[in-house]
Amino acid sequence: MTYVYAGAADWGGKDPAKCNRGLYRLATDTGTWTTLERGLPDEVEVRCVTLHPTQPGVGFAGTDSTGFGGKNSTC
Repeated sequence: MTYVYAGAADWGGKDPAKCNRGLYRLATDTGTWTTLERGLPDEVEVRCVTLHPTQPGVGFAGTDSTGFGGKNSTC
C-alpha cells in the first residue's frame, strides 16, 4: 500500500473556524483520506511531514508547538 501524507495549518488571513488543521494520509489505491490524530494535540497545525528513509512506519511531523513522531506513531 502506498500513502501520501499532508499537513494542514492556518497560515493567516482566513477565518480560523473554516481552516483544516492536522495530519492527513491518503491511501492511493482507494483515494481515501484519513485524519491521523494519535499522539498529536487537538487543533494542531502541521507545517511539515517527513518519513524515515530506511525505517518503514517511522514518521515525523513538525507542528506549530513542537515536533512529534516515532515508530508507528501517527505515520
